[in-house]
Amino acid sequence: MPPKRITKKQQQQALNNQAGPPEAVTNVAERQELLKELEEAQDIFSIIIPPKPELSTNGSCLLITHIDIVDFKSYSGKQTIGPFHHALSCIVGPNGSGKSNVIDSLLFVFGFRSNKIRAAKLNSFIHHSAKRTAESCSVVVNFKLFAKDFDDPLRAKVLDSFAIGRVVDQNNKSKYSLNGKTAQFKEIQTTLKNAGIDLDHNRFLILQGEVEQISLMKYKAEKEGEEGMLEYLDDIIGTSRYCKPIKLFSLKLELVGTERESQMNKLNLAEIDRQNLSEPVRELLELLVLENKISALKNKLFCLKRVEYSKKLTEAQPKIDEAQKHVDDKKKELEELLAKLKEQKKAIAKHQKEMDTKKQIVTDAEKRLGDEKLKLQKFDLTLNKTKARKEEKEKEIVKEEKKISTLTDRPEKNNAEVEELKVELDEVKTVIEKKLPALQESLAQCQQKTDELNNDRNKIGEKLAAAKKKEDEANAELTLAQSKKIAMTEELKRR
Repeated sequence: MPPKRITKKQQQQALNNQAGPPEAVTNVAERQELLKELEEAQDIFSIIIPPKPELSTNGSCLLITHIDIVDFKSYSGKQTIGPFHHALSCIVGPNGSGKSNVIDSLLFVFGFRSNKIRAAKLNSFIHHSAKRTAESCSVVVNFKLFAKDFDDPLRAKVLDSFAIGRVVDQNNKSKYSLNGKTAQFKEIQTTLKNAGIDLDHNRFLILQGEVEQISLMKYKAEKEGEEGMLEYLDDIIGTSRYCKPIKLFSLKLELVGTERESQMNKLNLAEIDRQNLSEPVRELLELLVLENKISALKNKLFCLKRVEYSKKLTEAQPKIDEAQKHVDDKKKELEELLAKLKEQKKAIAKHQKEMDTKKQIVTDAEKRLGDEKLKLQKFDLTLNKTKARKEEKEKEIVKEEKKISTLTDRPEKNNAEVEELKVELDEVKTVIEKKLPALQESLAQCQQKTDELNNDRNKIGEKLAAAKKKEDEANAELTLAQSKKIAMTEELKRR
C-alpha cells in the first residue's frame, strides 16, 4: 500500500514545530566579538584555555612576623605590632584601640586606593593630633617564608625573609621599598606573587563589612557587570578563566545547533517530498516493466521476420547473381564509353588550344591593323590639311594675281612672293605623291592578312563544331547507359 500523501499545510506545521536553540550570549557587542574570535580560530579545538596562575610557593607558607608603623593614622611615633605566630594570631581590643588600622596598614603597603582604606587622600593617613602633627607616615610589613613541620604544627623552618614598606608625605607623594631599598610597585607585586600572594585576585584578605555583603550575594549575577556568589567563587578559586572559553564553546554549540536545525528542516522536507513522490515512482516502475515486456515481444517478432527474409534472400540469390553479372557487363561497357569520351575530350582540348592560339594571332593582327588604320587616318588628316593649305595658297595666289593686276607699282615684289608660294605648293605636292603609294600598299597588306586570319578562324570553328557534335553523341550514349543501369538496379530491388 503506498504511503499517505502529506499536504503543504502539514509540511508548514512540521517546520513551525521545530524550536531553535537558545542564544548563548545575549549582549550584542560581546556576541560580535566572540563571533570574530571563532572565525579567527577556525577550529573550536584550537581555543586556548588560560592556564591557572602559578604561585611559586614550593610547598612553603608566608607569615607576617611583625609590622613597623611610624605616625600612621592613630599610631603616633614608631610602633611595632607583633610578633605574630605561624600557626594562629588574633588582634583583640576595645573599640577605637586601632584594630582596623592594622588591616589598613596592610592595605596601605599592598597599594590599595585611599577610598578603599577609609580615607579621601593619601596624606589623610599621616598622624594628626592635638599634641603633634607629623610630616609623613610609613609602614613596613616584615615577612618570613617557612616550611611547616607536619609532625609538630607549632614548629616551622624559616626559609627566607623580606620586608615591604611604603612612605607618604603631606604632598600625597608615596614611595615603595623592598628590604629597605626604594623599589617600583611592579617589583612589590612580583615578590608577593612569588611568595603566594596574588594582588590581582585579592581574595586572600576579607575586609570589614565584606562578610555580610558576601552572605547577601545572589547565587548568580542577573545582569552584565554584576557579581554573584558564582562569580565571586570563580574569582577566588581561579575558575573565572574558564568563563570566556565556555562562552565561545556555547556560542559554537548554538551555531552548530542552528546549522543542525537548518539541515534537519531540509531533511524533513526531503523526506516529505520522498513520501509524496513514492506513488508516481511506483507507477513509473510499473510502466517501465510493461515497456520492457513490449520491447521483448517486438524483439521476438523481429527475429521471426529476419528468419523469413533470410529464406527469401537464399531463394532469390541466383537471380541476384545473374543480375549482378549483367550489371558488371554494363559497367565494362560504361568504362569503355568513358575511356572514349576521355580521348574525345583530350582531342577537343587540343583543338581548343590550337583555336586559342589562332585567336591570339587574329587578335594581334587586328591590333596591328588598328595601328595601321590609325596611321592611315593620321596621313589622311595630314593630306587634308595639306589640301586645305593648297586651296588657301591657291586662293592667296588668286588674290595676289588680282593684286598684281591692280598694283602695278610693286610687280617685282609680288612676283617674288608668287614664286615662293609656287615652290612651297610644289613641295607639298611632292610629299603627297611620295607617301600616298606607301600608305596604299600598307592598307592592302593589312587587308590581305585580315582575310587570311578570317579563313583560319572559319576552319578552326568547323573543327570545333565537329568535335562538339562527337562530344554530345558520347554524352547521350553515357546518359542512356546510366539510365539502363538505374532501371536494372530498380528491377533487381523489386525482385
